[in-house]
Amino acid sequence: MLNDSVEEIRKQAEASDRTTVYIAVFGQPGAGKSSLVNAIIGRPVAKVGVENDVTGESLHYEWNKLYLTDLPGYGTVKFPKETYAEKFEIAKYDLFMCVTDDKLKEDDVEFFKDLAQMGKRCVFVRNKIDALYEPESTDAQLRDRIVKNFESQIGHSVRVTFTSCKTKEGLADLNNAIEEALFGVKRDRFLRSAAAYSKEFLDKKKEASQKYAWFAASGAALGNMVPIPGAGFAADIAAVISAMNQIKSDFQLTEARLDSYARALPGLAPIIRNIIEYASKQGAILVLRGIGSAAAAAEAAKWIPIIGTVTAGAISLVAVRLVLEKYIDDCYQVAEEALRANLNF
Repeated sequence: MLNDSVEEIRKQAEASDRTTVYIAVFGQPGAGKSSLVNAIIGRPVAKVGVENDVTGESLHYEWNKLYLTDLPGYGTVKFPKETYAEKFEIAKYDLFMCVTDDKLKEDDVEFFKDLAQMGKRCVFVRNKIDALYEPESTDAQLRDRIVKNFESQIGHSVRVTFTSCKTKEGLADLNNAIEEALFGVKRDRFLRSAAAYSKEFLDKKKEASQKYAWFAASGAALGNMVPIPGAGFAADIAAVISAMNQIKSDFQLTEARLDSYARALPGLAPIIRNIIEYASKQGAILVLRGIGSAAAAAEAAKWIPIIGTVTAGAISLVAVRLVLEKYIDDCYQVAEEALRANLNF
């Protein structure tokens, strides 16, 4: 039965909306952890230069249910390893990111080994790669030497991601490394929330957003199954407004960025105007009237006993999904052009 299918989609939607991703960042002060946090989230949420070892606490940042925490030093006098896991709730994190701009420090290696015993996954990052230089060594030789040094300290082969927040080098690789370490709805949440630095990642963000469009449309479908005239259209409007604003956030399209993109990419101005206007009540009404025949058919079908409510739900599910997929296409086009023009954060 359709209502059973829609109810299942609704449950998946609720699970997706509740899903959070917790990533902990650790490493020595000055390695550029705050800059990497800002790069992953896609906005300057972390104050660069603030050291959590000085503040005595972990530093927390959040965007779109993607949580990043900068942990203070492990096994220090202030934060002994015996109480570290409990104090900083290590068990709750989905992934850990070890950041260094030099060789791995002993404390970081020891922390990683303790994490491995807990079954926690870890991504290794050699940051500030733009400053790496030795006159008699090639870039490839230096990087190979760094990887071998990591492996000698860790005790087995590891993947090291080389990054520079200054030049943006390696940020796409870091996104890929994090994504590959996550699974299921956690992976989708990261894809939707993190800033994109490659078309490949942007394509995956679009796919995750299309899944979300199905979930969001289920809310409208359930609303249309209530045999009250007018309630279905109201449910459609609410679903569209909520989903469009979420999709806009997923693509990092804030009002300020859209304004700047419209000035820098005038050819996209009409699409940008639609992205802004459609995510409002009046805009949602306008776009839904564009599928007015479907809305009317849904309302008329309600007066057919039993089958009518199911038909109304089916019509709404498909119609709202199509509207949202068009909105996703518009957001994707703007984000892709901004990425190509190097206008992103």
